[in-house]
Amino acid sequence: MARKIIDRIEYLKTQAGLMSLLDKTPTLELVPGTHNINLIPEGLNIHYISKAYMATFEPYATYDIRTHKMVNYGSPAVELNFYWKHKYFVDTKKTGKEILGFLVGYQKDLESESKELLKSIKKVYSLDLPDDSKSRLVESYQDSMEQLNTQLEYWNQVSHNLSNMEWVISNYEHGFHYYELGFKFWDSHLSEYITNNSHMVKNQFNKDGELTQKRHNIIFVDDIAIQHPIPNQHKTVENLLASFTQQIQLGIKTIYFKNKV
Repeated sequence: MARKIIDRIEYLKTQAGLMSLLDKTPTLELVPGTHNINLIPEGLNIHYISKAYMATFEPYATYDIRTHKMVNYGSPAVELNFYWKHKYFVDTKKTGKEILGFLVGYQKDLESESKELLKSIKKVYSLDLPDDSKSRLVESYQDSMEQLNTQLEYWNQVSHNLSNMEWVISNYEHGFHYYELGFKFWDSHLSEYITNNSHMVKNQFNKDGELTQKRHNIIFVDDIAIQHPIPNQHKTVENLLASFTQQIQLGIKTIYFKNKV
């Protein structure tokens, strides 16, 4: 479903309306073992809503509200499976010219840090502190400068010897971790169960670990069907085809036949 692009005022009004609706809509409590859900994710704000109330959310279904995600509007789930994902990339295709650009920028950052440390050293001497305290501060700053200068020297050598280097760029060690949801729902047009998936939104924090934005996941549920076992779709198809006695092959397709009962 296409998302609407709206101005700031309309966005805030729509967000407020959705929040108000969510606050007054009853939610379900799902329990693994009792319902078709594998686990209850930690650290996420999830609202399980009965399909009986799904139509009331229709006015908000086409809006992209960052704080409130309607995960499966129009497809109430009969089965929910959460799993942890690690999103990252590995790039081995960058050219030497591109890598050199990264290195030059990095060296400039190190040089800026070194200059700031030098300013700090000069400032220490103007402070009203005992001489031994000044000495310790200066020594600390000088140690940091030596480390920076060692790095600068190393990366300068690398920059001039890229033809002898190999490289790879990746955010694997800093990659984004998040919950993905695989959900199954009944497609009345196809008369079968369909599986889909969507990532969960999570709260946002600043670098100090303070909460900056609370985010909510709204999951619509068939509260009757989610309490009963759902047949495996592949097994259902296999059983159907096995009931036919004759077949002919047409390329990659097969036509199955049997006598009517």
